Amino acid sequence: APCLFLGCIGGYVFASLWNMYQPFGIYVPCTNYALLGMAGVMSGVQIGNQHFFYPERTVTRAELLVMAMNAAGITEVPACYNTGFADDAEIPETMKGYVATAYAMKYISGSIVEGALKFLPNEPITRAQAAVILAGIVGFEDVAVTPTFADGSEIPAWASEAIYSLNAAGIMTTLDGYISASAKLTRAQTAGMLAAVMRYVN
Repeated sequence: APCLFLGCIGGYVFASLWNMYQPFGIYVPCTNYALLGMAGVMSGVQIGNQHFFYPERTVTRAELLVMAMNAAGITEVPACYNTGFADDAEIPETMKGYVATAYAMKYISGSIVEGALKFLPNEPITRAQAAVILAGIVGFEDVAVTPTFADGSEIPAWASEAIYSLNAAGIMTTLDGYISASAKLTRAQTAGMLAAVMRYVN
């Protein structure tokens, strides 16, 4: 699983990250970092004696899948040498067990590209794609009342129920009323969603 340094290790607290990014309008709650870091779900990057989170960087499909499964408590998966996807060679060895398990559990379905079923592990994941994976892992049911968004007409039909469910559960929130389903998921957004998933399942 990816090890992205978050939280408090050796007494190091991420208050510095909060102070670093808050002036730029980037909301980086340290409680999310601490929760995910201590659980080994997500972390940052250490360069020298400093730690960086890079909140605005995007997250790949493989990264989101592994982190989401770990956040939901799925941390042990069978070893796998070939996932069956046509682009299996592009999937990191440490992630293949997660990908194969997710496919078997129908958390992911893959994409048909040039006549072949591919996972596209290194492509940045969109908020809509992430919603479908998270909703599948957590096991939400359809919501009774459909939430409304300023850009609700732009939500793909295949992701609508997942987005509605995550929003109702407080896992996928809006910004000024926009859900931004087609936008690439950032690391800051991922941290917030995964922390919410951990609180939800526990």
